[in-house]
Amino acid sequence: MRVVQDEPVLAIRADDGFMHVSTAQALLEHVSEIVGDPSPQLEFYDGAGRQLHVVNGALEPMTVPDPAGGPNPVEVVADPQLLVDRIDVVLARTQVALDRAVAPLDVGGRPVRRIPRVSGELPVVLHLLSCLGGELESHANPGPATGWHAVYHLLGFRH
Repeated sequence: MRVVQDEPVLAIRADDGFMHVSTAQALLEHVSEIVGDPSPQLEFYDGAGRQLHVVNGALEPMTVPDPAGGPNPVEVVADPQLLVDRIDVVLARTQVALDRAVAPLDVGGRPVRRIPRVSGELPVVLHLLSCLGGELESHANPGPATGWHAVYHLLGFRH
């Protein structure tokens, strides 16, 4: 099963220290232009919890041999609630960094004091975060970071 290209995808560092949520193409363009090939520290997941990896410049579901010995590989799927919990860890860490910032952050002419916390089922959480995140800058979409994506980078978080 292929990744739906306009559905939100989670890119999260293995240590839960950073994340982005956007479409697969926007994520790959943003991350690849900044750090080259996507960092091995970044993990990608879709709204069903399927782990994704880069194949020929696109995100595809990761598969492994069938542990039951069947002839067909099976997709690697993470517990969706675990992914929601990991997202919450990233948001909490970001809030702590924002609280400790020496000067108030300003994004788009507005002071930022609170990071939105989102809970619910994984597909809903990813959709809401993609709406809040703002556009990811890339060669195809030049310009400054916007939304809470800008807050991450202003606080010093890196891919």
